[in-house]
Amino acid sequence: MSGRIVDTLPDTAHWPGVVEAWLSSRRSPRTRDGYRREVRLWTDHCTAYGLDPLRADRTVVEAYLRRREEAGDSERTLARRLSAITSVYRYAVSLGRVATNPVEHVDRPRIDATQSPTVGLSLEEARRMLEVAERESPRTHALVALLLCGGLRVSEALAARAEHLGVDSGHRFLQVEGKGRKQRRVPVTPLMQHAMDRVLDGRDGGLLLRTASGRPWDRSEAWRAVRRVAKAAEVAESEKTSPHSLRHTAATLLLSAGVSLARVQAQLGHADPRTTQLYNRRFGELRGAAGYRLDDLLSGG
Repeated sequence: MSGRIVDTLPDTAHWPGVVEAWLSSRRSPRTRDGYRREVRLWTDHCTAYGLDPLRADRTVVEAYLRRREEAGDSERTLARRLSAITSVYRYAVSLGRVATNPVEHVDRPRIDATQSPTVGLSLEEARRMLEVAERESPRTHALVALLLCGGLRVSEALAARAEHLGVDSGHRFLQVEGKGRKQRRVPVTPLMQHAMDRVLDGRDGGLLLRTASGRPWDRSEAWRAVRRVAKAAEVAESEKTSPHSLRHTAATLLLSAGVSLARVQAQLGHADPRTTQLYNRRFGELRGAAGYRLDDLLSGG
């Protein structure tokens, strides 16, 4: 290995270097940014106690959890924060910079895997969102169609390009790169095709969703567009509706229509079928609820 390459490697003798080396092993820029924010919170906590994070023990981690609880963090958020700092300490252990992971034996928040903070839309709400998005602009229409009709992640939709469109055995598809750089083909349905034809307007190259100057569409702007459309479409919980809400809705609508779990898994690009099963479980809990039968009895049905 040349000296020039060695010189570019982080100095892992100290905490900042360990963190940078750990972050560099994460492929996704979005993942790196999220982890960087989490580790910064933890580092600030240690700094407040005058402590090097490489010398932190379990008691410091537990004090951090109490502090975050007092700040109003939910159980799910606390679990995410612990997951991040657990990962960086595992990396530090592998480098020999610490002997043990101080997070290892800390009691974790209990998260109900069958519950999700993501808002799901009804079929009528989903239809109204498509209608409102089409009236707003071709770009907003295409975004909502990709999320709702294709079940794409917002990162996948924003990265989609005209060059990624293709045809196989008479079926149009969009080649998508998901988590872990895994490729999948998402069928382009008539609703999606209509939206993409409008936004491309004859183009055969470049990003599907871009600004007027041709630059990538900012993720936060895309979020605001979804929230704006949800409000105009009179979605019941429009203030909580996010791009993931539309992907979530795509999954639950497919499952409610009887589409197999395996096909929904392939459509959404879930690596683990258990992730898709969560949508099925949530839908099943409501579909078979005794309350519907009670309502029939009380109404004379």
